[in-house]
Amino acid sequence: MVEDTAESVVINWFRRDFRITDNSALAAAIECGARVVCVYVVSPWSTHHRWTGPMRQEFLCGCLASLDGNLRAIGGSLTIRDGDPVDALLKLASETKASAIFFNRDPDPHGIKVEQRLTARAGTLEIRGF
Repeated sequence: MVEDTAESVVINWFRRDFRITDNSALAAAIECGARVVCVYVVSPWSTHHRWTGPMRQEFLCGCLASLDGNLRAIGGSLTIRDGDPVDALLKLASETKASAIFFNRDPDPHGIKVEQRLTARAGTLEIRGF
C-alpha cells in the first residue's frame, strides 16, 4: 500500500491516454494523497518506426503540450523522459524516491511486455495498472 503522507511521491505514467479527467490511473495516483509526478517517456523506436513520420510526431508534440497545460492548470506539470520506458521510469522513481508507479494498461502486445518488464524489475515499488 502506498504510504498516505504529503511527503510521499508516486508516478503517473502517461502512455496513450492523455486525459486528466476520466483517467483511472491518474485518479488512483491522486487519491493516494502523495505528490504525483506525471511523466511521458518518448520511446527510442519512435524515431525510426514507419508509423512515426513528421506529421505524427508534430501531433504527439501538440498533445503533450496540451497535456502539460492541463496539468499546470491543476497545479502539476509533465515530465518528459526518453529511452527504454522501464529504465526511464525506474530512474525517475529513484530520483524522486517514488513508492509507486500508476499507468493505464496498454492492450497492445508490445505494451503488455513493457508492463511485465516493469513489474519484474520494479523491486519494492508498487506497480498499478488500470
